[in-house]
Amino acid sequence: MRIISQEDIPLIGIHCLATDRFALVPASFFSRGNRFIERVRKCLDVPLIPTMVYNSPLIGMFSAGNSRGVIITSLSNRPENIPQDIPVTLMHTSDNYTALGNLILANNRGAIIAPGFSRESEGIIGKALGVPVVKSTLAGLETVGSCGIATDEGAVVHPEATEAEIRLVEKTLGVRVGIGTLNHGNPFSGACGIANINGAIVGSATTPIEITRFESALQGNPLDA
Repeated sequence: MRIISQEDIPLIGIHCLATDRFALVPASFFSRGNRFIERVRKCLDVPLIPTMVYNSPLIGMFSAGNSRGVIITSLSNRPENIPQDIPVTLMHTSDNYTALGNLILANNRGAIIAPGFSRESEGIIGKALGVPVVKSTLAGLETVGSCGIATDEGAVVHPEATEAEIRLVEKTLGVRVGIGTLNHGNPFSGACGIANINGAIVGSATTPIEITRFESALQGNPLDA
């Protein structure tokens, strides 16, 4: 696994969505030059798709997804530049949620979603991502997408997640789970980084110890707390 840090984007997780098939990145990233884009592309080893959600660069906050597709609320149109062979579900329900990326933690095997989602939303999310869906908190918080990062090999979650929450994530996502922080103690790893099975990008404030724990967890070998 390749891990790189990005100096001027400490909360890259709220800006980007990474899967094993593609990554959605703000169109503005491409104005940073080919060297920056190639560095990101080489790390994740998937096509980078420039786009926006709600006319905002906060793609990772407003969308969730895996290799099977992307889900956002129906308050947005289908984001530009996403190829037609990548399904995009515009979720229309009575839930008053827009920041789906903060509320869904998913890989290609399962998804953990915030307890506040309706049964209707639960079904839409499961169908859109093609995986079983389970409601839970992490560290007692509903923002499960912000509290963790998951790939098909491993996951890292908020250091205050309970043993019961961790076991549920492991069962649902089919991976071993470790705890950890990024950006020098920030427990919201989903906001601070992105990852797929090939690599990860984290904020430059992330310490060597944090990177070691993060890498071990994502490779399915979580270190003891």
